[in-house]
Amino acid sequence: MLPPVKSQKAVYDVVIVGGGLAGLTAGYLLKDLNILVLEKEAQAGGRILSHSAHGIPYDLGAVFAYNQDNLPFKVNSSALIRESEQIGIFYGGQVHYGSSPIDCLKKLELEPNYLQQLENFQIQPAQEKEGLSDKLYTLINAFFQVIHPGDIWDYLPSLQQDALRKFSTDHYETSNGELIEQFQSNLGSILKLNTKVIEIIDKQTCVKLIIETGDDIDTLWAKTVILTTPAPIALSLLKSIQEPCQSFLQSVQYGRGTVVAIGFKNLELTSFAYLVTPDLPSATIIQHNIQHNSNKVLLVYYVGKVSAQLEAIPNQQIIQQTLGILQQLGIGDISEDKVLFTDVHHWPMVGTIISEDSYGKWKQQLSHPSRRVWLAGDYVFANTEQIIPYGMEAAILSGKQVVKKVKQYLNKEFFAELITKKTPSEQFKSNFLIYTSIYQLSSDKPVFLENKEEGNIAFYGLMLQAHPDKTLQTYLLNQATTEHLWEYQIDYGITADDSALVIEGLMETGVSDQVLMPSLKKLVECFYDSEQGAFRTIRKQGRAVYWQGSSIDATAQVGYLLHRIAPDQFQSEISACTRYLQQNQSEQGYWQSRWFPSVMLTTYYVIRLLWFFPQYQKTLKKTRNYILRTQTDNGSWGNSIIETATAILALQTMNVGASAQTEAKQWILSQKTDQGWRGEPVLYYWYEINPEKKLFFHCMDKGKITTAWATLALNG
Repeated sequence: MLPPVKSQKAVYDVVIVGGGLAGLTAGYLLKDLNILVLEKEAQAGGRILSHSAHGIPYDLGAVFAYNQDNLPFKVNSSALIRESEQIGIFYGGQVHYGSSPIDCLKKLELEPNYLQQLENFQIQPAQEKEGLSDKLYTLINAFFQVIHPGDIWDYLPSLQQDALRKFSTDHYETSNGELIEQFQSNLGSILKLNTKVIEIIDKQTCVKLIIETGDDIDTLWAKTVILTTPAPIALSLLKSIQEPCQSFLQSVQYGRGTVVAIGFKNLELTSFAYLVTPDLPSATIIQHNIQHNSNKVLLVYYVGKVSAQLEAIPNQQIIQQTLGILQQLGIGDISEDKVLFTDVHHWPMVGTIISEDSYGKWKQQLSHPSRRVWLAGDYVFANTEQIIPYGMEAAILSGKQVVKKVKQYLNKEFFAELITKKTPSEQFKSNFLIYTSIYQLSSDKPVFLENKEEGNIAFYGLMLQAHPDKTLQTYLLNQATTEHLWEYQIDYGITADDSALVIEGLMETGVSDQVLMPSLKKLVECFYDSEQGAFRTIRKQGRAVYWQGSSIDATAQVGYLLHRIAPDQFQSEISACTRYLQQNQSEQGYWQSRWFPSVMLTTYYVIRLLWFFPQYQKTLKKTRNYILRTQTDNGSWGNSIIETATAILALQTMNVGASAQTEAKQWILSQKTDQGWRGEPVLYYWYEINPEKKLFFHCMDKGKITTAWATLALNG
């Protein structure tokens, strides 16, 4: 069953339509968000379709071995079975073998004029269309159709030399289906099978999807949609498509294909990887050897009009015709009594016709049908340097490519929620991140005074780091005081800690060292205590005695920034900071903040500075042991988002605790709501009115700060 998403109030971050390789890749890379992957069939995989018979796995779809290097996770692959280096062409009643298409063609003893045509085609295939004889065209087109289901002249000139390439038919022992099984295992309940999307409507604030599951019709809502179906299906689902995407989708054509798989027992065959058969109804025949025995699988492919004709014929008749073709080849003693199994599958859209009309002027806008909807799939993975929108590798890379676009959009939308029609500066100024409860503390009892909102500068630096945004970056740059430093809130006064939050956000989003150097110099000038070798949070006076003196938080945060931006210029200050921090480590191994309720937050700030210096490994070992020791059974630290997120970041910095990190991330994901993560206490302090009375401030995040920390931890 699908989660109950019946109204616009419950909105997925991303809904991915289609469970082929592009959709599965995108789903895996986005699984930390609130997403669904919808597949109309009972199994995922798209054009990867693997079956098994008599203990022999085989592929009826994508048949070449997948490339592990491009996958988003490490795959536990079965053994790779290496096939023959020899290929062949059946022509003139016999098979002519060779090490390449050119080698095979030369074995035909072609007349000199054909050899000249072949040589010219090797140099400039497109210009030889008119000068190529029917005979040579037939031969070259046969090799072209090993991977392309259309006529060679219907394709871009840059692809026509595929006719002269030899393709590896190496394959995995348990077929390409093993890859889909591992994707499904990784996605879990995110992947919904037997779920057909009927309609996709990009509305003003989100995308509406009408879906069918069994006899039920439901509605889903999503911030974004990734549509990975073939072009004609995408065209039918989308109710509004902007140009030039609509014209592109209308132009895309597909070739048909039929594959017949026949398994043989104890069959000795001539050694070959594949044969092309221009003299026969079939197009290509691929041989797959089975590891540890002499069984074989022959995959026989039909394309184009022949495939369309076969769709009207019973499977048994197709199999008999195919056996007859195989018997003509003279490749071995092929007979019905050696047949273990047979299988037939028709592909109405087996592969894209990569034509000049569709791909001659490729640009990225062609894959963006509307504001919140992106296309993905092999047919939209193209660039101006190399147009190859076809196959498993293109599908995987397309999934990766679209994830970047969607994440960029969602990051922008995250801040767009804070913006109405006011100027950007006005919007951030008036959107406070923190609820503060104020109490009066006296000798007899505490008294609640009021709730208020605050925090419209410093913590935006953390949000900028987690969700880069040019408008927010500009806002923070404009909020710098004349001293090039920042406040917690407008008119609250500069502090080292608040300035450090903003500087780090600016640094991590590409603001140059040259722009930030005046701020670093001012931090040292205003807040560095050379006697202590540490930084203060405030200048020498404050509203409470305990505010004064050196601060672990300020020392760790500012010391880290000095080391990142100008380590040589501030070498003495950095060294003093690290010594101060080492000396102030608690007996248990953590560092305690003066301002923040999170122990792990301050500890993380210290770790990332000390980690640069090998002499503190013993100190950090103590910290590492403390962190790992205090993780609870549910994977969290103290059931706190911030505590857990900063513990993850600390472990990531030290490159330890992989399993602890995984458990912690799972816990964080389990706490996520449609709006992000719940708010938590982020700050506490008091003012001293007089020796007997104090004002105590308890500061609670509205959810944006915890969401920023969770995002940083999950993104690593």
